[in-house]
Amino acid sequence: MRQTNLRWVAPLPLACALSLGDAGAEGRWVEVKSPHFRVLTDAGEKEGRNVATGFEQLRKLFEAMGDIGVDPPAPIVIVATRDEAGLKQLLPSFWEQRGGARPVGLFLAGTEKHHIALRLDVDPGARDDIVYHEYLHLIARLNFTELPVWLNEGLAEFYAGTTVRDGSVLFGVVNDGWLAVLRESVPLPLTDLFAIDGGSREYNEESRVSILYAESALLTHYFMVGDRGAHRKQLTDYMSLLSKGVPEPQAQAQAFGDLKALQKAFFSYVHRYHFSALKAPLDLSGSTATARTMSEAEVLAVRGEFLARYWRA
Repeated sequence: MRQTNLRWVAPLPLACALSLGDAGAEGRWVEVKSPHFRVLTDAGEKEGRNVATGFEQLRKLFEAMGDIGVDPPAPIVIVATRDEAGLKQLLPSFWEQRGGARPVGLFLAGTEKHHIALRLDVDPGARDDIVYHEYLHLIARLNFTELPVWLNEGLAEFYAGTTVRDGSVLFGVVNDGWLAVLRESVPLPLTDLFAIDGGSREYNEESRVSILYAESALLTHYFMVGDRGAHRKQLTDYMSLLSKGVPEPQAQAQAFGDLKALQKAFFSYVHRYHFSALKAPLDLSGSTATARTMSEAEVLAVRGEFLARYWRA
């Protein structure tokens, strides 16, 4: 999990949201149901379908990784507001500190249902990466008792920037920010990176966490995409061994071999001039989803669920 589950932007002017009193179609809330997701939005049916399509794409990419579970027992409900004011209605505590930062996306895991809240009036790249990142963590928890921190965060970053372009899905794009961090810092030796756990200073101290995320993201990219996927089997073998309960040091030795040789190849990879990404066919499940207008009582119930989760009686 990232140091924070929020992505921030500057405050925007507020407008009334979560109100169905306006007769305009844009103000009505609609429910869009795709095969695996439920999207609630006041931005119109088209936007709701777009959101559903994005998550269906991501689910399909995870499913293609192999024999893994991709559907949690609790349903996933995505609430997509058309602007900042709508998100403020759901999460008022983040706006109560004067001059404080404002979230554009938030993932709330739960036992009865998982909530994802996001705004649609911001750059999707600044919004989707945080909710996609946390969605990957949810999938990881379904399949592994515990993934090493570097791989858990590396996989989440690998899929976080997934986008739909020109009728296909683009994923595995290298994050320029993480690349700059890694090139401008002294990378951690792989033995140190692999040893980081939830209690490590590198995972919990703001001054240290950037190098962890940067190196984890690029190392995962090296395994998944580097040299035309030549190293991918090493990573899938490693994950398979972990899923079978093989101790981590033994899984590393079996899957990666000589760590010094791997480190040398990886450090060289970081300084390449070009990094490839991957493409997959577009899944149109979101565009064939069903849609209906929600009642005002239903919308208020959704708001109530969010307030209850933050103990806002």
